[in-house]
Amino acid sequence: MNICLIGDSLSSLTLARTLVNNKTKVSMYYKNSKKIVDNNRTISISSDNLDFLEKEVIKIRKKLFWDINNIEIYNENKNHDKILNFQNSKKKLFSIIRYNDLYKILDKSLKRSSSFKKIKI
Repeated sequence: MNICLIGDSLSSLTLARTLVNNKTKVSMYYKNSKKIVDNNRTISISSDNLDFLEKEVIKIRKKLFWDINNIEIYNENKNHDKILNFQNSKKKLFSIIRYNDLYKILDKSLKRSSSFKKIKI
């Protein structure tokens, strides 16, 4: 089977990697490579989605993630009272990774695959 994807976003690269992993040929057409100005942009991934990503899509070095186990939200208008507290001492709530790091990992792994073509239009 051959699949055509349009655009080279993080979602497109993740889908392409998943399809290639399942022995599908993928051609990705894109207009311009993403030039991310802010190298510190981050995304968060829930624990379940991170487990899926690592089992089904691609292995990612643990040192690229920051694990979050506790989130506290305060109300600044009422003596800085805590209004929400998310906490799970047994399992991380989610992990944070730099967008650029995840993009580069996916892009590099796909470029090594003979089942993937990235075509600039």
